[in-house]
Amino acid sequence: SESICSQRSHMDPPAIGDITEEHALDLGEVKRLAAEEHYELIYFSKESLLVSFQPVADARNRDANGDDEINDDVRINVYWTTGTVGTCFYHSVRGRTQLFRRDVDLMCLGDIFRNPRVDTGVGYYE
Repeated sequence: SESICSQRSHMDPPAIGDITEEHALDLGEVKRLAAEEHYELIYFSKESLLVSFQPVADARNRDANGDDEINDDVRINVYWTTGTVGTCFYHSVRGRTQLFRRDVDLMCLGDIFRNPRVDTGVGYYE
């Protein structure tokens, strides 16, 4: 099934660091979504406006479909004031990879928590 993220328009995203109410995510909702998808908070920085999550121990060996997959290396970084989300994981070709997505809304963030490798139609590797 197609994710809500890939259905979004390809507008120019805001630059990292642009703090606008339009792109901000509610921090409480970000934490709620993470918990619903079996992620635990591992880092919080009020100065960097960043929260980071990793799968809870019981969820680390399954993928979004419930199949066995090693997810120990997944980390999701959410810059809640800009709607920028970075996912860190191991890529079979690129090795250790960071994928950044800008202008993420809560529906798209839920897709990312369910499958950190989901194609959102916008984003870049670093």
